Amino acid sequence: MELSDVECELQIHKLEAEQQIASALLQVDLARADLRQYLEAELPSRKRQLETQCRLASHEQRQAKDRCEYLRRLSKKGYCRQVEVEQAMVQLSKVASALETAEEARSTYSEHTHPRRLLELEGAVQKKERALLLAKEKANLAISKAYTRWGRISAMGRISETGLTTSNVPSAAFVK
Repeated sequence: MELSDVECELQIHKLEAEQQIASALLQVDLARADLRQYLEAELPSRKRQLETQCRLASHEQRQAKDRCEYLRRLSKKGYCRQVEVEQAMVQLSKVASALETAEEARSTYSEHTHPRRLLELEGAVQKKERALLLAKEKANLAISKAYTRWGRISAMGRISETGLTTSNVPSAAFVK
């Protein structure tokens, strides 16, 4: 193999290494962007949504309680039928169930879903950062091997120019 071929090969290794590092760096940036998006947009939005559902359900429960009490008073005075009171009580039960569901959803999100999602995103960032370090190490190794090969061929070329044989040259001359 000629020296120019090895120099081309070295350039190819350098370009491939740069491409692999750039690709790994992009993956790190994307993982960090996902984490930032979650923390700055998705998390606050979801928390607001869950809080709003809880407040709305709580408000509806207060209204349903007030309606039940009002209809009971009217029923005692004979201004409304017992069926209407019972319907209001059924509605109060439904609204109470909706409030409980909303509070459970909020609790589940804050105690389980959010911590898990956060760990997943942080883990993804760390994984991509490790992949970037690995890509850099692999690139350095490939370039180092190419330089070593280039140095050996370059040394062999210098040796052949002087008319010496490789058996007369110490092995250290082949390593750059």
